[in-house]
Amino acid sequence: MSRVLLEVFKDPLIRKLIYIEKVASELGVVTTYDRFKDLRDLITYLIGYNALFRFYLDLFAVLNLHFDFNLLEFWKIDFAKYFTVIFEQIGKGRYDMSKYEECIYDPEQATACHLEWWLWDMTYHTTKHTVPEYKQVGYSLKFMLETNKEILHRHEVKQEYVDAMEEAIAWAEGKVRTSAYWGFACWEVSPWKAPSSEKIHYTARATADWKTEQKLETVTIYECNWGHNRWDYGRWTSDEVKPKPELESKLADVVNEFFKRTEALWQGVFLLQRLDRIHHVGAYHQLRMGQLIIKAKALLCKHGVPVIQHNAYISALLELAYLYHDSSRHYKQWKKIMTYDDWLMKWERYGLDRDILRKLALLVGVTV
Repeated sequence: MSRVLLEVFKDPLIRKLIYIEKVASELGVVTTYDRFKDLRDLITYLIGYNALFRFYLDLFAVLNLHFDFNLLEFWKIDFAKYFTVIFEQIGKGRYDMSKYEECIYDPEQATACHLEWWLWDMTYHTTKHTVPEYKQVGYSLKFMLETNKEILHRHEVKQEYVDAMEEAIAWAEGKVRTSAYWGFACWEVSPWKAPSSEKIHYTARATADWKTEQKLETVTIYECNWGHNRWDYGRWTSDEVKPKPELESKLADVVNEFFKRTEALWQGVFLLQRLDRIHHVGAYHQLRMGQLIIKAKALLCKHGVPVIQHNAYISALLELAYLYHDSSRHYKQWKKIMTYDDWLMKWERYGLDRDILRKLALLVGVTV
């Protein structure tokens, strides 16, 4: 039996006691300090890497896609004002006030916040967030992205706009992995290149197949490349356009704030404040998921579904069960725009049987 199944079938009380001993006991609180202290270098690296990655993603989202920066969760920065020229932004459309083709109208359900979450969620499929390496390559990645893009398109996000969002992911990935600019780089990640008279390039994957690497000329943190940027979704600038020092300070302030939050001493203090709550409610979701998996496996076996497909059906079931859950990982909350039909469409495209998906939906009380 696999380790995952052993965890599922383990007595809930035993599982809860192991959790309490490690995290929610006085000894667990004390040893948390030592665990975080040992991981300090790794945590510092991860903060720098992911903060810079998200920085580039939001930079392209605001300047190329005209996201309203006030609605973003992470980088609430008006990037347009932090360069040596002020970039004009296309504002949010207002009925009976804005001019046609001179503004952006948000779909009823998908706001800039949902789209930012969608972008960040997709990066967990494209790129490893622990080391600067590709996570998926080629057809499987492209198929997954197209499926999730279709969900946005079904909610009235223009197809060309969704395609431009996909390209923003590729450029942000390329910038953080293969370029370095003074004040905008992550030690042990961003490669520093020797000064020379030759032009400097960074490498980004082509979104046509997410496999072909293309070299793009670079001068500063933000630029658009002729022949690569989508028309009407980019800005043409001169080599003299540079970020202001204040933007570098904004990045440094956010990174330093995360450093302070991960001080080893604070982690035990935070856990100490939550000991009683952890003792009483810590395993609720784990128990619920375990029960759903047991019921799902019984249903799948009853309908003769090959064992090799069980995990796919279980993943679909758990996604539906937690579709509208306020996840602590906020970026997953973009899925709140999904409907039951979106969920069916997504998993049918992955090759799952529609009738069995409907029967699984009954396990979480969804009837359509």
